[in-house]
Amino acid sequence: MGDYLEGYGERDRRREKAIRWLLISTVLLVVGGTILYFVFRDYRVERQAARFLDSLRAKDYKTAYALWGCTDQTPCPQYAWEEFMKDWGPQGVYAAIEGAQFTGTKSCETGIIEFLLVPGQEPVLLWVDRRTETLSFAPWKLKSVPPGFRGWLQEVMWEATRNCKPLIQP
Repeated sequence: MGDYLEGYGERDRRREKAIRWLLISTVLLVVGGTILYFVFRDYRVERQAARFLDSLRAKDYKTAYALWGCTDQTPCPQYAWEEFMKDWGPQGVYAAIEGAQFTGTKSCETGIIEFLLVPGQEPVLLWVDRRTETLSFAPWKLKSVPPGFRGWLQEVMWEATRNCKPLIQP
């Protein structure tokens, strides 16, 4: 008679355990997916900026110029080849490209702003359009963020919403 009630409630315990694991797995999947989204959402356009820097380091100026959306067939009237070479060429303003590195990124709704630090120069703000994946100089200056927790919180909110309007200097 003792084994009659021995398995009582076992089915309920298994169901509760399965439901608990299903909920935990769902929460972990949502959290992991959100983290992966925020880490990789700008990967494509950040990679385009890295290709530009790699092309300049390899002294492949035609490829670097093509990343600006300009080629021999479709030259850019607003940024002619001669101007490009004055900026990025061997004797250009940013000729010390070997020591250059990206120091930060701001993600905006329509593109990203990459901060390129070239030795001996002010940081260069490069704009990478999200739709066309072409590069250009950022069309505006950015405000400095206040130090401390408040500034950090503003940075997090701007990154999460991709709203760059509060960053733009009038």
